[in-house]
Amino acid sequence: MEYFSYDPNGDGFSLHKTAEDAKKAAETALNEEAINAGDDGWSDEVTQICWGEIKEVAVESNRRPSDNKHFSEYVDYNLVKA
Repeated sequence: MEYFSYDPNGDGFSLHKTAEDAKKAAETALNEEAINAGDDGWSDEVTQICWGEIKEVAVESNRRPSDNKHFSEYVDYNLVKA
């Protein structure tokens, strides 16, 4: 099982091995926002800070030759359990 955190004003999307690490990263991002708020107030992006569990990921499911002059192969992807 993998977890993620998202900080729009920091590292963006990050992967974590544990829920605790993901939550800690989101809390750290929120604390940084609080410190940086100052006289101007909170950033508009603060409500985008989050963390969670990755349920499914995109994986390549089919690769085949292409007859298109712009690319050499067709590739399909499906979501599978993480």
